[in-house]
Order: sequence, then C-alpha cells, then structure tokens
Amino acid sequence: MKIDATIVDDYLKEVPSQNYSDSWIFSEIEEGHYLFEEPDKNLSSKVLEIRNSVYKEIQSFVPFNYEIWNELFPESEQRLSTISIQLVVGCPYPYEAMVREDADHREVIVFDLIRFTRYGWHRASEIVRAMLTHECVHILLHQDYPENRAAPYQEKMDFLLFDEGLAHFLSMDERINHYDWNSAESIARKKKSFRSFTEAFQERDENKQNILLKEACTGHFWDKFACIAGMFLWAAVYSVSGIHGVKRTYASGWKKFKKNMD
Repeated sequence: MKIDATIVDDYLKEVPSQNYSDSWIFSEIEEGHYLFEEPDKNLSSKVLEIRNSVYKEIQSFVPFNYEIWNELFPESEQRLSTISIQLVVGCPYPYEAMVREDADHREVIVFDLIRFTRYGWHRASEIVRAMLTHECVHILLHQDYPENRAAPYQEKMDFLLFDEGLAHFLSMDERINHYDWNSAESIARKKKSFRSFTEAFQERDENKQNILLKEACTGHFWDKFACIAGMFLWAAVYSVSGIHGVKRTYASGWKKFKKNMD
C-alpha cells in the first residue's frame, strides 16, 4: 500500500487550509455534498505523534483474523499493493476512516488524523490495525463485487449488509472467537439491528430511503443497523460452518446473503 501524507503534512507545516481544502476527498465524503471542517491548529503536536504511529502501523500491517482473511483474499498483498492511503485532516465527525473513489475511479483509503486524536497516539496505533482490516475488506470486496452494480434501494441495502457486515465482522476483534456473540447484550443488539434493517428494507418513500441509506452505516457504532445486522449474520455463518462456510457464503455473493436473516 502507498501512503500519501501530503494533506496532514501541510497541516503540520502550518500551510493555510485553503491550499488543501479543495482536495477531491472533501467532495466525496457524502455524495453531492462538500464537507470540510477547519482543522484545529492546537492539535498539531498530537496529530504529529499519531501520524508517525499510524505510518509505522500501515507499513507493518497484518490484518485481524488472518486465517479467515487468507481464505477469502489469498492474494491480498498483491491486490492491495497499488492502493493509496491518504492521511488527512479536515473531515467532519464521524468520518475518521473510509474508502472513497478518486477522480480516476480508483478506491482510496482515507484516515483523518484529527479525528484520531480522541484516542491518543498509543490507542490510535492499536485502532488503526482494526481500521485497516475494515477498510481493506471494502477494497478487496469491491474488486470482487463492484458496488455500483447495486442500483435500486433494496439492492443497495443488500450490498451494505454483505459488505459492511463482513468489514465489521473481521475487524471486530483481533481474534473473532474472543468476542462473545451469544451474551445477552449481543443477542439484544442482534435483534434490534435485524428489526431496524427489516423495517428500513421495506421503506418505499424515496426521501426516507435516502436518509435510511445514510443511517444504515454512519453514526454511533451500534446504531449502524445494516453494518451490525450484517456483522451478526457473518458471525452466525462462522459459528455454524467455520471458515469454509464463510468462504462459501462470500463466493455466493451479496444478492443471496440476506436469506441468512430469514
């Protein structure tokens, strides 16, 4: 993976923000909107620590749950070799880590290091490995299943369930077996996310659909109902059928994934 730290380095050099606020990134955070938040200059020392820590973590990246990862993406190192990671400032909350397409339709991983300051440099270094796992799943999955092939509203919801669900599942814990998927709290969250997804899936009002597509994968972690419902579906597949079940389900694709909720 290739690291582009131009924007965060400009910030650290106290280059005026207008020199980088017109980057394509800030027009791609949300479709049809330009979003840029003036970065706090008082956070520069914290951002520098995080920049250096994150840089090292990217260079030595090993994904969470490598055994599952390697079954799904056996040539991931080669496939990710040309991927760019942009280290930036200026993205508004809650956009701290994401994958977006640049002007040449290449998918780019974006990390906003101002947003990372809430974790502290040591915690940010730990979290970035989970975030890299998460965002690289999106990159690799989109290579196998292009996102733009999910066009109508319900297809977009199906795709989010599959795509975001897998990214959240593989990055939830360094070893997925360490997470308690069957605790009372987990079961309650699973039921809530399934209920929210089912209700959203049936929505017919176009304006409400646009709102639900955003709410499905942004906001508080446990409120991102498509992400969380999908995560629990992948966990169920793994619980019943192990790594090979996950591999078979992935090979079957996103159009058939929702049936696991029935």
